[in-house]
Amino acid sequence: MRLRLTLNTTNRTTIVPINYQYPFSAAIYKIIQRADAVYSAFLHNYGYGNEHKHFKLFTFSDLNVPFQIANDRLLLKRDNAKLLVCFHLPQAAENFVKGLFMNQQLEIADKTSKATFVVQQIESVAENIDYASDKNESISVTVQPLSPVVAGRKNDKGYYDYRSPADADFTDCLLHNWIEKYKTVHDADANCLQQIKV
Repeated sequence: MRLRLTLNTTNRTTIVPINYQYPFSAAIYKIIQRADAVYSAFLHNYGYGNEHKHFKLFTFSDLNVPFQIANDRLLLKRDNAKLLVCFHLPQAAENFVKGLFMNQQLEIADKTSKATFVVQQIESVAENIDYASDKNESISVTVQPLSPVVAGRKNDKGYYDYRSPADADFTDCLLHNWIEKYKTVHDADANCLQQIKV
């Protein structure tokens, strides 16, 4: 489920940290928690998966708004912004989720600055995937990330070594992560998914 939120700022001058994603994620979790504490706790503490792999299957895009960089801050040039929020939820929950966000406040704050946004509008976004099948039944899918993509590989200590897109194994790490998430939700045949190529 993908929703486009239109946010209006309540600040006369809106300044957010360049690395605003973490406080923004916390603000979204607070909205979910107020409406459904059980689902919020599930996302935050456990997620989808089995005993070895867990995924939140919840993400959001960068803020879509013109800005000016000032040191480690973004000075927003308009008083409204767009944002895509994506959940793995049944379509039947769409109206419930829309109701969670309508007229809610989202706050992006740290020790230096604070910006408050009010959700003014919520639109459903069709999950259109551009794909084409050829004679061999293979499927080509075109995807484009809406925010930075992170890929990594676990080292001997069990921690992740994050990869640069210039690293030879970046694509392999990225595909492995996508395949694991897909299997978590769809219980798909691993042999079929291992044939995915970029």
